[in-house]
Amino acid sequence: MPESGSNAQEASTERIPEPNPRSLAELSRLRAIVANCDLVLYALDAQGIFTLSEGRGLRVLGLLPGQVIGLSAFDLYREHPDVIAYLKRALSGEEFTGKARVRDVVWCCRYVPQRDENGRFTGTLGVAMDITAQQRIDDQRALLSEVSVVLGESLDMMATLSQVARICVPRLSDWCMIDLVEGQALRRMAAIHSDPAKTQMLQAAFPRYPLSEGEISWQVIHSGQSILAPSISSDELSRYVSGDQLDLVLQVGLTSAMVVPLRVRGKGVGVVLLFMDGSGRRFGPDDLSSAEDLAASASRSRTRRGSSNAISGPHNGETRRAWGWACTS
Repeated sequence: MPESGSNAQEASTERIPEPNPRSLAELSRLRAIVANCDLVLYALDAQGIFTLSEGRGLRVLGLLPGQVIGLSAFDLYREHPDVIAYLKRALSGEEFTGKARVRDVVWCCRYVPQRDENGRFTGTLGVAMDITAQQRIDDQRALLSEVSVVLGESLDMMATLSQVARICVPRLSDWCMIDLVEGQALRRMAAIHSDPAKTQMLQAAFPRYPLSEGEISWQVIHSGQSILAPSISSDELSRYVSGDQLDLVLQVGLTSAMVVPLRVRGKGVGVVLLFMDGSGRRFGPDDLSSAEDLAASASRSRTRRGSSNAISGPHNGETRRAWGWACTS
């Protein structure tokens, strides 16, 4: 006989377990933790569709909790190949940790496969932590360490400064120039761009040019104070370069700039110029700090190296003394 209405209701009630108060409390605490930390907690089904998206870290991505639920992670991050590679690994059932960069933010991501009671793969659970600040510190240490090695290996001025510029590009900037004072002029010692064709343009132009009182390099050398320009319009370029140099810069491209002095015992001996153009990046205070540490490391290294008489390279005595940085004066 068919079950009566009351019996059917009882049977149905038996099949649906009551929520476990302890589980609900634990879930509530977990959500509270995630909501107040720079984390993102997310889950994907076996096809890569978001089924969970929580955490304060979503703000950095311009997202709200739950906003991407129902969307494909492959579509959302199609312009980030490293993320796509991680998604494929995670949806193959692999458990791993990795780092990925999204919108200038570096994330440490942990992926854990999820399986049903029969062991069938159903998706992946992930947690991502914003480690951008720590990554900047690590990158800065690595940069300074590499520069220190280069400065300690060679006595050839041109080769050494060219190598320092190459280390800066593209890790710190899209292009870099290093100039030393020579009388009333600046001698370009290094010019490197992330685009080899533009490197050739820079290296072929202006190996030596007069210092103008209004030029930004002269201002930095004279004051000893760095200049940071996160964003530069085409109308503002004449503040940084002038004359024929301006035409060159318009060809190469410049959207953000840092100019950092090279000083020894209070004396300005040159500048490091770092620029952004087509990468879309913009310099900030952390970048300026890295550039100033790099310049200080170069200054300390050459001061310790001693006599300028040991410096080699096809440059006159005045430039050699600048690179020796007053050690024999």
